[in-house]
Amino acid sequence: MKFLLLFTLLFSVSVQAKLLDKTMAVINDKVITLSQVKRVSQSLEARRKISPQIFNKKKFKLKEIVRIKVETEVIRKKLEEIGYIVSDDQVESQIKDTERRLRLNRKALLQFLKSNRFTFDEYFELIRETIEYNIFLSRVIQPLVSITDQELKHEFFKKNKKSRSMTFKYTLSDFTIPKNQVRKKDRRKLVAAVKDFKLNGNLKGKYAIEEDYLGELKQDGLTKQLQRVLRRTSKGEFSKPILIGNYYHIFHVRNKEVVDSEAFLQAKNRIYNKIFSQNVVNIKKIWMDSESSKHYIKYF
Repeated sequence: MKFLLLFTLLFSVSVQAKLLDKTMAVINDKVITLSQVKRVSQSLEARRKISPQIFNKKKFKLKEIVRIKVETEVIRKKLEEIGYIVSDDQVESQIKDTERRLRLNRKALLQFLKSNRFTFDEYFELIRETIEYNIFLSRVIQPLVSITDQELKHEFFKKNKKSRSMTFKYTLSDFTIPKNQVRKKDRRKLVAAVKDFKLNGNLKGKYAIEEDYLGELKQDGLTKQLQRVLRRTSKGEFSKPILIGNYYHIFHVRNKEVVDSEAFLQAKNRIYNKIFSQNVVNIKKIWMDSESSKHYIKYF
């Protein structure tokens, strides 16, 4: 009777242990157990702070954590294949850099980990996985991402329908004539006078013409009046006269080309990063599906 009771107790403990360490997945010769997955689940908050690249959501289902652990192994095998093995020394160096940046000593770091139900060994391995993941993105995934200027401009226009992604850049010379020297009926003759002055250096006319080289200017920074005049003026031509203050101005458009607008240039990096992040998710999934076929992977 005692033997039967003892056998029952041992059998019960054995069943509980098996349930605790239920196999969730197998990749090659590595087994991922339920206890390992639950351990990750209990420290998600700390993992998000330490490695937001990998743990990029507030909540993960257990199956999602299993998939992360499987993908970590697939990535590690790929890096080994192309000659990247993250050593313990590299991990320790990264940890020390983090301590210096955050002005923490090892004791403070251990206290932080303890308060987040996270052991130093778990932290050490997460740093290794994070380094591997960053190498994987830069060496494997990033070369597969292609983003054209047209995609960037399309995305810019969707959010900024009143703004232009393209604008004109001019190389200008400004010819000025005092207003008080010009009779109303002679305004049409001003361009001819400026051309004569430009081509022949003729200063014998009745106008005191002065030339000022303005260099390269983008349309964005010009007045609305000047934008309208220059848009209608082709490269190499002289603009119609416009009155600004006490002077008539005639602009010689030495060069005129289409370039990115200032508004677009300011938003370009932000848009690129957004599209890049979206593409990385899609390309990583395709890559992972393809690469996983090279391994023995079974989910339970």
